[in-house]
Amino acid sequence: MSSEREIRDPIHGFIHRDPHELKVIDTGLFQRLRRIKQLALASYVYPGALHTRFEHSMGAMHVAGRVAGELRLKQHEYRILRLAALLHDVGHGPFSHGSEEVMQGVTGKKQIHEEITAQIILNSAELDGPLSGDERKEIVGLLNDERGDAVLRSILSGPLDVDKQDYLLRDSYFCGVKYGVYDIDRLIETLCILEDQGQRELAITQDGVLTLEQFVIARYHMTGQVYRHKIRLITDSMIVR
Repeated sequence: MSSEREIRDPIHGFIHRDPHELKVIDTGLFQRLRRIKQLALASYVYPGALHTRFEHSMGAMHVAGRVAGELRLKQHEYRILRLAALLHDVGHGPFSHGSEEVMQGVTGKKQIHEEITAQIILNSAELDGPLSGDERKEIVGLLNDERGDAVLRSILSGPLDVDKQDYLLRDSYFCGVKYGVYDIDRLIETLCILEDQGQRELAITQDGVLTLEQFVIARYHMTGQVYRHKIRLITDSMIVR
C-alpha cells in the first residue's frame, strides 16, 4: 500500500487504510473524535491519558482486520467488519462515558451513545459517498447485535471483541501502567469459529486458554486500578453535576 495510506500507531505499529476507509476518516463526524478523550478526565490521575476516541477507533479497525484475516472471512465480511469497528464510537458525547449519564437523564434511554451512533451511521449525509445504504444498515445491525452473522457480531461486541482488545492495551500504555498488558498476537492466533447445531460462534482453541485468562485478568485489573479509580469517579461525578 502507499505510504500515504498508513499511519504509525504506538500500539499496533503501522495501520493501513483503504480508500473507502480514508473517506470515512476524513469526514467531520469522524474527525470530531480527535477532540474526545478516551478516558475523560483520567489525566488528572494519569497525566499521559490524553489519547482520544480517534486513535482508538482506528486501532479497533486494525484489530478487526487482523481477526477477520485469521478467521479467513470473506472479503465483504472483512470490509464491513473494519468499517463497523472504525465507526463504533462516532456517537460518543463529550468526555466519552462521562457524559453518558447526562444524556440518559435527558432522553430516558440506556446505552444512548450506541443509539446516537446508529442514527449517525444511518442518516449522516457525510457518509453518502463512502458507504451505500445497504452497507450502513448492515453495519448498524452488527453493532446493535440485531442482524448479521453471530461471529461478526461477537467480533464487534462480545467477551473478546476488538474494542476491548484495543482499549486495554491503549489505555494501559497511555496511563503508564502494566495492568492491561496481554498477548494480543497469541489471542488472535487462537481464535476460531465453532460450528454448533448449524450456528457459528466465535471461540478460542485450547492452546489459547492461558492467553484468554491473561486477557480477562488484564480487564479486571484495569477496571479496578484505572476505570474505577476513586479520582476518576470523582471527576466523572463533577462532569455530571
